[in-house]
Amino acid sequence: MKPVRCHFANLARHGVRQEEVRECLARKHVKSRNPSGPRGTYLVVGKTYAGRHLEIVFEDRGDHLWVFHAMDARPRLVRLFRMRMRRHGHEDA
Repeated sequence: MKPVRCHFANLARHGVRQEEVRECLARKHVKSRNPSGPRGTYLVVGKTYAGRHLEIVFEDRGDHLWVFHAMDARPRLVRLFRMRMRRHGHEDA
């Protein structure tokens, strides 16, 4: 995985630690192009080792991932994450 750099003010505003962002990106997650953001950004929904579901928005800058938004995942995104994980045989979603 590429190095991850974060917008710490945004993470702090939502009570998310950089380690949690890295956990979500390193584990199985659902990734899509960010429908409401600028071109070249992605929305990820993942789960930390502690079981917290996060939604993360990042830009791939070639040599690193720039995470400029992370917060607790909204319920509809958690449902999407669980549905996709189960579809692919991951029961611990």
